[in-house]
Amino acid sequence: MKNVANAGGFQLLWFVCVLLGSWVAFFSTLVYLTFHARYLQTKHKEFVLMFAFLVIGCVWDGLLIHFGVLIFPSESLLLGTLPPVWLLCLWVSVATMLAHCLRFLVGRHLLAVCLGFISPVLSYIGGAKLSDAEIGAPYFGSVFIIAVGWAVILPLGFILCQKLQLDHE
Repeated sequence: MKNVANAGGFQLLWFVCVLLGSWVAFFSTLVYLTFHARYLQTKHKEFVLMFAFLVIGCVWDGLLIHFGVLIFPSESLLLGTLPPVWLLCLWVSVATMLAHCLRFLVGRHLLAVCLGFISPVLSYIGGAKLSDAEIGAPYFGSVFIIAVGWAVILPLGFILCQKLQLDHE
């Protein structure tokens, strides 16, 4: 049941972040993280994982923005170059799934690579269609770059789960 709450909470937060913008996303993420810490989180080390994914998100999406793979109105960007708050909130919330509803992927590196290549790309495409973001041209080249990046990021997230001993309850 906790995995269902984890996945459902993330999905609800995804829509809030994408549709309602940065400040609503920020406060909604705080509510979600409070719920997660109270009812779902098993170890305090999970905050390390969340922080790591926040940093990875700043770097990865920052690079995508810098090279025109992701395009946002300049007023959406933090400090003119960092991803919008709502997108960074999604990075933190993705981390909440790694040790819970996606934990079955720990140690299954090929499956994590395949899922990373497909699933986040669909999220970026959907997010771009529903928000003020755009995927840069050439479209399929940009989508491929996002896919390759996530095919590396997702398995690394599970390796970090193992290092932090979050891969079991």
